[in-house]
Amino acid sequence: MAVALESAAARKIGTPDYAPTEDPNELQEQTRIIYKAMRKGKARDEILTLSGELWADIEVSKNQLPRAIQLIDQAAYELKVLGAYFENSLPPIPFRYNGARKDPNQKRNCFSLHGHEFFLRIREKITTESLAEEPPEKYHNHSRWSSKRPQLVHTPTGELQLCIVDVQRYYERYKIHDSSRGSIELKMRKVLEEAEEGVLRRKLERELGNEREEARKAKARDWESAKENKNELLGKLALVETMAKDLDRARSIRRFIAEVQATKGAPHELLEGLELMTLMADWLDPLVKAHWPGVDGVGDKNPFGSP
Repeated sequence: MAVALESAAARKIGTPDYAPTEDPNELQEQTRIIYKAMRKGKARDEILTLSGELWADIEVSKNQLPRAIQLIDQAAYELKVLGAYFENSLPPIPFRYNGARKDPNQKRNCFSLHGHEFFLRIREKITTESLAEEPPEKYHNHSRWSSKRPQLVHTPTGELQLCIVDVQRYYERYKIHDSSRGSIELKMRKVLEEAEEGVLRRKLERELGNEREEARKAKARDWESAKENKNELLGKLALVETMAKDLDRARSIRRFIAEVQATKGAPHELLEGLELMTLMADWLDPLVKAHWPGVDGVGDKNPFGSP
């Protein structure tokens, strides 16, 4: 369950600066959680490691642990001012020695700024050297050579780096380290404020993007509706044109019937077909729409299949 911290949209006027303390009991609540976890941990090659368990990962030598705890405490204080939320109730994430996470989609403990999740990573630069090996010796009766795995020596440099890591991508979005421009302690507040500003900026960009997308979808729906109306109107136009042509054909047949009737000595077959021609004209006429049994009663496809 997330632990809610003091809300703060921005640093309030009069908010005191962080005051370092060497008393473990005076550390920030979220720092004490990490401090207790580090005390229970064991060193590997003289390096103390806390990874994937809480809202911050640490990898430092014993000599640098006090400073790392102070940096964690300062970060916890500054995050409190920014209104962050901490999550420390999730189970630890398994970690491979090569640095690859077994399940990158698994949720991990972190801190949240305006709904975006990060975790802190404090890491000491460690140099690794291989001890010089003696020349391999031949076995007495074999041509094979004996071999030994080279012995590695890890040497802490005392140089620390603080990273703000995006939980979703495990991407180190912000990094600071000691330099001629200032120590990590002096840069801490600014980098955390930059992280918050980045979250707010990306959130605003997403909201604007969503608004633009909704506006685009609305225009697309309007266009689809207009296109549907257009197609409907064109369909009606085509129907009217067809009826107008059929009416012209019907009138033409009727004029022809009148000519046959008015002509003396008209061919007998035409005179006999006057009734059928009248039916044809009435069938074509969209204003009459007479039934023509010999045509309307027979479909285009044989319902009984091929003969």
